[in-house]
Amino acid sequence: MLALIDRLARNWLDRREQPRERIIFPRKFRYYLWIRDNGRCQYCGIPVEPNKGWHIEHVLPWSFGGPDTEDNLVVACIPCNMKKGTKIILPMGFYELPPKWWRRLARMIVWRI
Repeated sequence: MLALIDRLARNWLDRREQPRERIIFPRKFRYYLWIRDNGRCQYCGIPVEPNKGWHIEHVLPWSFGGPDTEDNLVVACIPCNMKKGTKIILPMGFYELPPKWWRRLARMIVWRI
């Protein structure tokens, strides 16, 4: 987490970077995130359906230079995502990635669909 805060500080001070383009996450990657986060909003804990009712949320906001990497993305229900906006709020219980074996299993399931 300290690395993310350090990156935020560096990007905040150096605003001369070219604007980045947003990427569209593929359906399989969205499904992988949903499986990884157990189909629950990482802020309030309510279950969300796999194909509607949730957003991919950047823990370190995209507007502050947050990367589009797996460790910076979580599942968030629409109300939580809209409430968070560009604030830096850690998900429930200080978000940690699941064990490596769980991520591999989730990838295997997603890529076979």
